[in-house]
Amino acid sequence: MAFNSDSSKNPLPSKSRKLKKVLASKSSTGNLSSSSQTSLKQSITLHQRQIVDFYDKKLITLQQEIIDFYNEKSITLQQQIIDFL
Repeated sequence: MAFNSDSSKNPLPSKSRKLKKVLASKSSTGNLSSSSQTSLKQSITLHQRQIVDFYDKKLITLQQEIIDFYNEKSITLQQQIIDFL
């Protein structure tokens, strides 16, 4: 199977930098400003969606590869049975 776990297609590293930047903007009291909180919530939501989308695509690809593999084996086995008979 050609399941590719290439992390270069993973959207997470650039988003992690953005989250760190937002977290670094907290005020001297240790609290995030309202706009930073909103920005952080939006970044986290986007980040979560990208994680789900990334792994959904990987799962669909893997499922298709498994189906293709077993279909190929089934055809080969059927042909061997026909040849034997």
